Amino acid sequence: MLLWRPLRITLYLLFCLGISSAQAPQQPTPQDASSPAFRAMTRLVVADVVVTDKSGQRVRGLTENDFTVLDNGKPQKISVFSFESRGPGASPAAPALPANVYTNRPEYDMPSGPLTIMLLDGLNTPVADQGFARYKMLTYLDTQLQPGQPVAVYTLAGSLRLLQGFTDNVALLKAAVQHFSPQKSIEMEIEEVQKAYPNLHAVGDTGVRGGGNGPENLRLIYSRMSEFTAEQTRYAIDVRVQRTIAALELLSRRMAGYPGRKNLIWVSAGFPIDITSQVVQLTTDRDVLAEGPTAATPQVRVEKSYEDNLRRLGAELTDAQMSVYSVDARGLVGSTVADASRQGTNEAGFLQTGAEYGAQVARSSGAIQSTQDTLLTLAAETGGLTFKNQNDIATAVATSVSDGSAYYLLGYYPDSKQWDGKFRKIQVKVNRPDVMVRHRVGYFAKDPTQWAKNKEKNDPDLGSAMNLGAPLSTMVIFDSRVVPPAPASKMQVPVEFLVNPRSISGEQMKDGGLHFMLEFHVAAYSPEGKVVAHKDTAMDAPIKADRVQAYLQQGIPFKADLELGPGQYWLRLAVRDGRTGYLGSTEVPLTLASK
Repeated sequence: MLLWRPLRITLYLLFCLGISSAQAPQQPTPQDASSPAFRAMTRLVVADVVVTDKSGQRVRGLTENDFTVLDNGKPQKISVFSFESRGPGASPAAPALPANVYTNRPEYDMPSGPLTIMLLDGLNTPVADQGFARYKMLTYLDTQLQPGQPVAVYTLAGSLRLLQGFTDNVALLKAAVQHFSPQKSIEMEIEEVQKAYPNLHAVGDTGVRGGGNGPENLRLIYSRMSEFTAEQTRYAIDVRVQRTIAALELLSRRMAGYPGRKNLIWVSAGFPIDITSQVVQLTTDRDVLAEGPTAATPQVRVEKSYEDNLRRLGAELTDAQMSVYSVDARGLVGSTVADASRQGTNEAGFLQTGAEYGAQVARSSGAIQSTQDTLLTLAAETGGLTFKNQNDIATAVATSVSDGSAYYLLGYYPDSKQWDGKFRKIQVKVNRPDVMVRHRVGYFAKDPTQWAKNKEKNDPDLGSAMNLGAPLSTMVIFDSRVVPPAPASKMQVPVEFLVNPRSISGEQMKDGGLHFMLEFHVAAYSPEGKVVAHKDTAMDAPIKADRVQAYLQQGIPFKADLELGPGQYWLRLAVRDGRTGYLGSTEVPLTLASK
C-alpha cells in the first residue's frame, strides 16, 4: 500500500488582499453556506432520540421540557432541540455542475426521506447464509420496498464496495443485489480448519476415532496440531474484526456529511465479541506415551475482548448520526451441532461421542452467543435494534425507516470541560408514562482539534481515503475542477479545489479571524489501478477578521498541478482538516490527448 506522507509546504494565502473573480481562475460554484450536517466537530454532543409507546408507535408532540438529559449522571442544559420528520416525497434536484467540475456534496446523492444503507457482510458470514440473506433481500425489494424509500447497497468482502447509490428504483437495487456473489472469506476458511480436529482435551472421552483407537502418540500429534490451528484461528478472527471495524468506520465517514439520521442495516453473522482459549494441564510427553494423555477440566480464558472496540466504533457511527439495525444472517440458529449429514462425526470424519460431543455442543452454543453479542452491542450503542433467529430484513428496514421518519434531535454542551478521552454515558428521560426511549449510549470526551498530536505515522485513514474506488468521504466538503491542458508529451494538469469552510475547524485568532490548516492530496491512477503520480501539500490559511465572512460564503480556494503524459486516468482527490483529521474525498475521470 502506498503510504501518503504529505510534503509540508507552508503557504500563507494573501487573504488580506482578497482574491477577486477576475484574479482567480473560474472556480466551481461554492457550496451552500449552511452547515452540512450535525457532527462532533465541536464540543456540542448530539443525540437522535426515538420515543415509542406500548404499541411501538412513534410518540410525537413532545417539547424540550419533556426531556431530561444526563451526562455521566449529571443533568445537562439542552441547547439544541427539534423534532425531525422526514417522509417520502420529491427531492429538489441539485443544480447541474459546470463542465469539468466534481463534488462530494451530499445533495448530489441525497434523495428525500429517511436514508437506509444495506450492508451485505460476506467477510463475517458463511457462504450458505450469504446466499439466504441475498434471497431475503431480493424478496423484500420485490414485494415490500415502498416508493420514496431510498436505499443504498454496499457489500463487505475483500473491501467495502458500493453496489448502488441511494434510489427507490427496484430494478436498479435488485440488479445491485444480484451482482453480489457469495464467497467464503480466507479468514473464515482458516477458522474452520480447527473444527477438523477432535477435542482431545475432553475429560472422560472414550469416543472411537476413524474406526479404532490408534496409537496414543497420534493423540499427542493431534493435540499439538490443534493448538497450532487454534492460534491461527485467533489471528484470523482478529484480522476479520479489524477489517470489519475499518469498513464500518469508512462508511461512517462516507455518510458524515449527510444531514439527519441514517439507518445501517448490517446483514451479518457477526464476529466473536471475545477471543477465548481453553487452558488445559496435560501430563508430560513421556507419561502421555506410556499411559495416554490426561487433563484437568478445561478452563476458558479470554484472550482478547472487542467490547471497547465496538464502543468506540459505535461512538464514531453516532457522531455521523448513523444507527445500526443488525440482522443475523443465519436466520434461526440453535445451540446444537447435530447434523444428520455427518452421522455423529466432525469435519475430519472422527466419531464424536461422550464428553467430546458435549464439549462441541457447548462450544457451538457459546460461539453463536458471542457473535450475537456483537450484533446486539453495536445496535445498542448506536440506538438501533437487533433482529436475530429470523433473518428478518423486511422488519429491520421497516423499523429503521419509521425511526428515521420521526425522532427528536437533542444537543448539549457538557458541563464537564475535562476532555480526557474517557467514555461518558448519556441518559435521556421523558416525563411521559409507558414510553420507550432509544438513543446513543454515550460518547468519548475527546477534543477533535488535538488530532494532530496523536496522528499515526502510517496514516491508515488517509490511505483508505486515497484508495481508488473506495467510498467517498463527506466529513470535509469541497468542489474540484480539472480542465485537461493542451496536448503535449508531458502536461501540467491543474487541479483546483474550493473547500467549504463550514465543514472544517478554524482556530480563533486574537484579531477575531480564523486560522485553518488543510492538507490537499491528489493521486493519478492508471486504468489498471496503479498509482502513476501523486502530490501532497499542506497549507496554513489564516483569515483576517474582515475577510472571514467573505470566505465563509465563497469557500477557500487552492490549486495543485500534477505532471502526466497522454492517456486515461482516474484522479483521487482528498482534503483533510489539519486540526481534526476529518477527511473529504472524490474521484475524477481524466483523459489527456496525445499531441
